[in-house]
Amino acid sequence: MKRLIGVIIIIIILAGLSIGEEVLVNTTTKTVHSSSYNLEKLVTQNKDNICCDSINNEFNKLDTFWDEKEKVLCYIVNFEKIKPINETLHKLGGAIKENDYSVALENIKTLQNYSENMHYVMGASLTNFI
Repeated sequence: MKRLIGVIIIIIILAGLSIGEEVLVNTTTKTVHSSSYNLEKLVTQNKDNICCDSINNEFNKLDTFWDEKEKVLCYIVNFEKIKPINETLHKLGGAIKENDYSVALENIKTLQNYSENMHYVMGASLTNFI
């Protein structure tokens, strides 16, 4: 009887961790997705000067948010699955600094695609905890 209770407790803990992972991944990817749409809107409105303060501020907010969440995601998700977002953010930051509209827009679209589809790849899995 004690073993059965122990097994049930372990299953409940693993299910709770799995649900927590799912919530973290979904909220993170949704925030990255909405921030990338805000960036796209700002960049298309300021085609001639994408190195303006409003775009830099929005990018810095997104970059800071991702840096904070990435530290947690690295413990529960394979790093190779979140690496493309890191690379895309790095390229986007360089494009904004260099005032390169086409490269910035391309990286924003890539970021939108990754953030839209990443929650399927990074979804909850009990194998992440076992």
